[in-house]
Amino acid sequence: MLKKLLLFLFSLLAPLLLCGQVSCVPRLNAPYSYCDAVNALATDNVIGVDYSNKFFLPEIGRSTLGMVYPAKAVNTAAGFSFYGFSEYWNINLSLGFSRWFKPYVAFGVRAFFYGCHFTSHDASFLASGGADVSLLVFPTKSLSIGFYARNITFSSIKSLEERYRIPVDFNLGFSYNFSGKVILALEGGIELKQPFRISMCVDYVPVQQFVMRFGVSYQTSAAASLGFGLRFGGFFLDFDAEYKLISGMCCKAGIGVTFKKRKK
Repeated sequence: MLKKLLLFLFSLLAPLLLCGQVSCVPRLNAPYSYCDAVNALATDNVIGVDYSNKFFLPEIGRSTLGMVYPAKAVNTAAGFSFYGFSEYWNINLSLGFSRWFKPYVAFGVRAFFYGCHFTSHDASFLASGGADVSLLVFPTKSLSIGFYARNITFSSIKSLEERYRIPVDFNLGFSYNFSGKVILALEGGIELKQPFRISMCVDYVPVQQFVMRFGVSYQTSAAASLGFGLRFGGFFLDFDAEYKLISGMCCKAGIGVTFKKRKK
């Protein structure tokens, strides 16, 4: 049962593990985010897919599909992810809404449905739902300050025998854009009953179609990450790798497309 619980918690944290673990402020070549305040900045339609893998074990790989649809009143984002293998798997469906009150504040809220399956469990499928909120503040054109709270409803998944707590996560960060060529991002986060996490990442754009990322993070041990992104017109490709001193290598790759809305 301990193994199942660890797999359950690890699957929920997977989207936050790469790229220096910075999630609540804008990043270059990353047009989709589970932080909906970041999605509020989108002006074009976005569709993206990615796959992340931890320690080269296919059993703990995650596949994700994300979409953003911008509109005058609010931007709408939807996400779907699948994680697991034959003995344990889960799905995550979410729908988010966000708005940018130009030029100073962006706000987002997201509702999620989480379901998981355990083999040889008292129930074949367990499910729950909850909500996330996020906020972005722009004191200047170059500086952004972000806040992202995950599972503010303190939701959990219950079975006849046990209760699995969905992590409650709070993140606060800032990013500074140096003339469009370099973005420095720093973020601190904490999950309830877990150690404090701090992350830093630098995005560097030597040419318009290419971005490089360098990141470091620390929670219970240090980790370093390296990534790059390519963008040609509306098509983008992204890859990140992180090495944890204790547990090893984590990788994430994604592709996507942005396309402008048709003018009526």
